[in-house]
Amino acid sequence: MQAIPVDVGQLGLVLCAVAPAVKVDRETGKPRTDAEGRQVWTVGLMVTQADGQRASVISVSVPGEPVGLVAGQPVEVAGLVAQQWEMNGRRGLSFRADAITAPGGGGKGR
Repeated sequence: MQAIPVDVGQLGLVLCAVAPAVKVDRETGKPRTDAEGRQVWTVGLMVTQADGQRASVISVSVPGEPVGLVAGQPVEVAGLVAQQWEMNGRRGLSFRADAITAPGGGGKGR
């Protein structure tokens, strides 16, 4: 399915809600990798709408370890996309980003 770019500039707050963790393949139990062989990590982000009235926590996959991110910290997200999925009669929306960093460029994936 098609990846839909997300304009993070239209969001209010973007905070690290859950510290980065390696994404694990449920069938094999091994860490997942992307097409370039980089290990995939998942970060829980708390995002608010620009008006601050509603908040959501979303899991975002990112290639490479986002170093130095801790829960509660503001983050910057580059290349965020949403993608619809369907599997075994279930449907959902997944998110991935090119990078999730601490403000000022710290915490880039390796």
